[in-house]
Amino acid sequence: AQLARQSSLPLVYTPEVTQGIRTNGVSGTYTPQEALARLLANTGLEAVETPSGGTTIRPSGSAGPATTRGAVQL
Repeated sequence: AQLARQSSLPLVYTPEVTQGIRTNGVSGTYTPQEALARLLANTGLEAVETPSGGTTIRPSGSAGPATTRGAVQL
């Protein structure tokens, strides 16, 4: 959520996907996409661009296009 606020990167995910996930945070100068990739490293989650230009966070290796059904947009 903090990355979305600081970068204006539209993130979409369901609360269930991120429940219990902890990251080490990111410090330094990165593009929003690079920062998100670093945040999600070793979490079992991945970021996928949506056709509308947003980014969906989902479990790594999920098949099919990114979906926003039941999701929270930040």
